[in-house]
Amino acid sequence: MKNIKIRKTFASLTILSLVLSLITNVKAITFQGSIDNSVNVSKYEAYSNSNEVLNRIPSSLEFEPMTYDEALKIGENENEFFSYLDYQLLDKINDIVKSNLAKINLTEEDYYLDVTDINTCKVFLLENKNFDKVIGEKEIKINYTGNYNTSDEQYVRNKVNQLDFNHILDYYDMTEEYTEDTYNRKQEEFVSTIKEMINDDTIDVIAAYGSAGGGGYGDIGFYATHVNFFKNNILYHVAYSTSYMVNTVYVPESVEDTDKAYIDYALPIVTEFYKENFTVNSVEKVTDENIIEDDSIVLKNNGEFYKINFNELDYDGNKAWARIIIKKKAQKIIEGDLDGNNIVNANDAALALDLYKYGNVTPEQLKVADMDNNGIINANDAALILDIYKYGN
Repeated sequence: MKNIKIRKTFASLTILSLVLSLITNVKAITFQGSIDNSVNVSKYEAYSNSNEVLNRIPSSLEFEPMTYDEALKIGENENEFFSYLDYQLLDKINDIVKSNLAKINLTEEDYYLDVTDINTCKVFLLENKNFDKVIGEKEIKINYTGNYNTSDEQYVRNKVNQLDFNHILDYYDMTEEYTEDTYNRKQEEFVSTIKEMINDDTIDVIAAYGSAGGGGYGDIGFYATHVNFFKNNILYHVAYSTSYMVNTVYVPESVEDTDKAYIDYALPIVTEFYKENFTVNSVEKVTDENIIEDDSIVLKNNGEFYKINFNELDYDGNKAWARIIIKKKAQKIIEGDLDGNNIVNANDAALALDLYKYGNVTPEQLKVADMDNNGIINANDAALILDIYKYGN
């Protein structure tokens, strides 16, 4: 598997999504009139008939597909990050639309492009550069040439569409000082989480990781990004991800598994963490079914959330508070290590054979011992475990 390169993305993705929601909810207005194509018309005359303006925009475009190798090269430039929809594809389409509309004196301020996926772009004409006044829209279909394979495209889309990338929790250790190295590790962890969800080594992943707010002093933050999926070196799908940054206290294994024990352990850490901005009054378990709930986002409570009540007031004059997670660290899974002693040896292979013979496989055992990823544990898995023991691969 090739090394995964990740580059930063920022709050602009989220801002764009908010703008899009405004645009797509505005009813388009069609104005009557005509354009004399023999003269250089003014903007007012151009807007007098939006259909004639939109006819200057192609209904379909064709490009060479984006490759995994090319995407990695883009990401290797420290001044750039790879976000195909927002940069590479958008720029190509915009160059064409801008050139066509410039012939009737329209500029980039007079329209808006919404690249919804790698195959679809919508163009919105704006009256007086106002996003609230859409006077016409047109969809452009994007096709790809060369080695683009529709069977691979369908395979990737089927895999990705079965999964939800909008509820990934990113745990920020409240005892750790964050550096550039920490951020780089977080990038790798984010993509690793996506890869684990996909569970398919034939699919490569590149994701632009970044922050859109929160995750430091305060409540739950979030980051919004695009995740790009490749197969056989070709980009076939881009999924949008909104994930959550949550300040977290990690509890040692020796601490009793009760809310009181967790809170008692976390209290001095929480007090120290927030001391420059808040004084902690109390910590309590969150029992609500949902942590976040509005028209577009629902984040369910997984039982790990706690609420910190502060003595200070918020901007609305109410008691300030923040939510964190208190949990024990998940034990690192070593593939093939069925007996949990952090090494893979002949005993693990024997345990795999026992599971094959007698069944009663737990989900945890399946995750550790299903070496060929076929959903069962059998003699082949035991042989693969034994190969690791013998050859160290």
